[in-house]
Order: sequence, then structure tokens, then C-alpha cells
Amino acid sequence: MVKCKVLASITTREEGIRKVYEKGSSIVLDEKEAERLVKEAVIEIVDRLEDDDKVQEVDYLDEKTLKKMNKEELIQYGLKIGIEVSKEMKNPEIVDSILDYIGEKESLGE
Repeated sequence: MVKCKVLASITTREEGIRKVYEKGSSIVLDEKEAERLVKEAVIEIVDRLEDDDKVQEVDYLDEKTLKKMNKEELIQYGLKIGIEVSKEMKNPEIVDSILDYIGEKESLGE
């Protein structure tokens, strides 16, 4: 796994889920995907990570990006960052839950 800096807004697919990354954000990708995107000049590799580092690295998305995601993408993203949301919730409720969680984590410095 490698830590990368996004040089231009990009959209990728991981396990069938669309991922949107904004310019300037930090992301963690597998080596193969990172090499492909480096060739396209949309990311640069910042660091190579050990498996233990991967768990600690979370890219928090902003409200604008979250609102563009469909329900399944929101649910998967919630699981990725550590919260579980109900499929019965409407998209705006899921976005609010995720933003509340991110706000709590950032206020704690995590």
C-alpha cells in the first residue's frame, strides 16, 4: 500500500464501489492502482506503508463529495471509516451521520 497526494480530482473503482477523490487530498491505494494513476499524472506517491499503517490511514471526505455518492457508496464509506448506518436511512441522514462522526474524530485529533 502507498500513501498518495491527489494532484487532480479523480474517480476510481474499488470492489465495484465508485470512489471520488478531490485535488489536494491524501489517499491510500494499492501499488498497482497507484502506479496506473502516477502514469496518468493525477497522483504522486508520498510514502510506502506497512500493513499496520494502512489501518490508521483514513481519508475523510467533505460534504460535497458525500452528497454525490449513492446509498451503497455511503454505507460502504461509513464502514470504512468505522461507523455502521442503516439501509433504511435516507441519503441526507446518512451524510449527516457521517459528517457528525468525522467532526467528532477531527475534534479529538484523530
